[in-house]
Amino acid sequence: MTVAALHEEFSAPGLSTISAALIDLTGRPIFSMTGNAISCGRMCSLANCLGLNRDPSHWKLSQQEKDQRVRLWWGVVIHDRWGSFGHGVPPQIAKTQYDVPLPTVDSLVPPNLRTTERVRAAHCHIFLCKLTEILGELLPLVYGLQAKPARESSKKIRQIRTDLDMWEDSLPEWLRSPVNNRGEQLSASSSLQLAFLAVKMLVSRVELNEVNNAETDNPEARRYFQTECRRSAEEIVRFITSLRKDNFKEFWLPYSAFHLTSTATLLVRCALETNDAEVARSCLTNVETLRNVLRRVREEEDWDVADMCLDHCERIMHRLPGTGATIDQPLTAAAMVDNGLVNPAAISLPETQTNNDIVDDMMSISNTFGTMDGFPFDMTGIWDVSVFQDVNLHDG
Repeated sequence: MTVAALHEEFSAPGLSTISAALIDLTGRPIFSMTGNAISCGRMCSLANCLGLNRDPSHWKLSQQEKDQRVRLWWGVVIHDRWGSFGHGVPPQIAKTQYDVPLPTVDSLVPPNLRTTERVRAAHCHIFLCKLTEILGELLPLVYGLQAKPARESSKKIRQIRTDLDMWEDSLPEWLRSPVNNRGEQLSASSSLQLAFLAVKMLVSRVELNEVNNAETDNPEARRYFQTECRRSAEEIVRFITSLRKDNFKEFWLPYSAFHLTSTATLLVRCALETNDAEVARSCLTNVETLRNVLRRVREEEDWDVADMCLDHCERIMHRLPGTGATIDQPLTAAAMVDNGLVNPAAISLPETQTNNDIVDDMMSISNTFGTMDGFPFDMTGIWDVSVFQDVNLHDG
């Protein structure tokens, strides 16, 4: 019904069409990721056609209309960039092609409706817009196909890290730690914090990707950035584990589901790429921890954001041929490492679809391209016990 209504809106589009599209894209649970990506593209095109990408401050419009245009534009930018992050497709909005100022509390909350809760919610949205701007600087490093000098990329990444630090430092105390604000629950603060941690994780992945694609091999730098990737993913696991019951009742952007799934995917990739069995065990243990927490809050709090990640985790844990594992009593991956059934050091990843691990993982999660079965690498093959038994014999 919603899709049909939205289709009818696009037959005679206006600002209300953008509003309807934003509501549709913000909805959960996520039924069609490819459909959402297409809807977002159509919305971005219409927004440009309606001139939403231009600063309306000096236009001959009422202040209410100006505020509406600013609000709508930033809603479009948010979905374009976070959707790009989640779906594995390049964003459509370039920073150089709009001059709309950031929304303000005045443009978000009418004076006659102001309460402490609404003003704080407005600040939360403004910080999301600022974080979205930083993400917009990062995405070209993910999707860019033209080679750039290593020094130029490194300089850009350092600037992005500085911007993230400044963003975090500018957070008010009541928004800095959702878990510690007992009795002062702010809807969407946990979603904002997860988004911030996800961007930090993406920065680490971009840094590692730069090292992997460098002309000269640098094993020490590769190990360092692999560690940074692992730590950034582990930070997200700790954050989700620390959340209380009330946090899961807040407003969560649908892209939170992609952040959680990307976290599990990265931890599995770290386990596969390390030569250290203890590190591999730690990575897979974190995947199990995340899965257990998400399964609990899905059952107890009906938190549908967990569904996507749980589905991916189940594909790993339940496809363990030759181990005696069943769906009811799965043998955990970490236990297999401990028992010597899996030698992570012997695992090599097959050739990827795009020669970009970051994009491959995004696409596999959203099913927009590449392997339509969960991961861009063959998860079933890594549990081929006979292969690892042969390797272990050679190692001995």
